[in-house]
Amino acid sequence: DDDRPYMDLFRPGDVLLRLQWLGGYWKLPLQATDSEDLRGRIVSVAKQGTAPVPGAHLHDVYPSLGDMVSLLFNTNANSLSHISLSRRYSEFPEFAAFVCSRLAASMRVRDRQRSQQILALARSSIGKLSGIQRELVLSYIERNAGIYEAMHSRWETAEVGFRKALQAMPANATARYLLGMAHLEAGNLSAAVVSFREALLLDPDFKAPYANLGVAYLRQGDFRSAAEACRAGLLRHPATPQASYNLALARVALALAAPSAGEEGGAGVGAATGAAELRAGALEALEASRETRAQAQLWSDEDEELLVLLRDDTKPLAWPRGIALQV
Repeated sequence: DDDRPYMDLFRPGDVLLRLQWLGGYWKLPLQATDSEDLRGRIVSVAKQGTAPVPGAHLHDVYPSLGDMVSLLFNTNANSLSHISLSRRYSEFPEFAAFVCSRLAASMRVRDRQRSQQILALARSSIGKLSGIQRELVLSYIERNAGIYEAMHSRWETAEVGFRKALQAMPANATARYLLGMAHLEAGNLSAAVVSFREALLLDPDFKAPYANLGVAYLRQGDFRSAAEACRAGLLRHPATPQASYNLALARVALALAAPSAGEEGGAGVGAATGAAELRAGALEALEASRETRAQAQLWSDEDEELLVLLRDDTKPLAWPRGIALQV
């Protein structure tokens, strides 16, 4: 019923779509537009905030969309079977293999067997091809094969898939992170640290490696590095409960290791102040993680005991029973 001229763009053939534009927003970077940090003033960061887009700019988007919306949502014309996708993009076999593997990934929970079959067909379809496009798609396929194994706790087999993904595309940050997870599950902590750091070098905005790098350092007993990793992650992703929780544990461990003012070899009032600051920082980080971890049923009675202990600075700090560094 909308007779505005630009709406004709969304009426191909007998398909009628009614578009209601709700608005738009800009994702904000870490730095202001006049910052000398080029990346900081251009690249948006999750949870940094948003700003409204002027209406005039939104109207510019309408003609740019063309018939994309109708093509996307016209399910009568767009079957999502792997056979139809392969036929539709038969002139671009690498892309056909990619979209088929995407389809396989979308169904790996609800239909495991079918997902694996489609993934195998996608891999086979590019077996005789060569070139960078083939390698990029193969990396995606092997990565998803590894994820499937990891979902069933077969981490040793999953590691094989992640290594194959990296062999095809060494700059695959997600595959490097997942390889780190395989190392972490196997207890190869030094290798996990290397993989997580490599993933962050490739993609500094990748949230998951920060949190799990903190886990690896905690398990190594390198509490200072654990705290640094968690703080770096929280700088880019402030609302990351796992990073806040790991930061709290690292600060508790550092506070316990700090010499008190009365200890032989201690640094007097300075040492006591440092331990108190670490304790206060641990409380702040633990409180930041509490609500979300409780909602996810990850908050334990031991965590609550630690929170109560940190709030009462008249009691000596002690590592709570029941909390291991297997976070």
